[in-house]
Amino acid sequence: MFLTRCHGWGRLGRSRRQNHLRRRRAEIAALGVRRVSVGGAMARAALGGFSIASRRLIENGTFDGFANALTGGELNALFQS
Repeated sequence: MFLTRCHGWGRLGRSRRQNHLRRRRAEIAALGVRRVSVGGAMARAALGGFSIASRRLIENGTFDGFANALTGGELNALFQS
């Protein structure tokens, strides 16, 4: 995750520290962060779920890795909003 803080003189600072993952958006904004880019983190989270489900299927022969999968209706609702 990249956090960008815009200073009065235009310089941007970035951080990839894991401790930011435990903070809420309001806390980060209070620190002066004006933009949070999460595209890459969202992709890695999705691939993490894919990896867990795949590993459980291959190693254990179980389908419980799909327990948190969204239904087709939930996905459609997300894309319609």
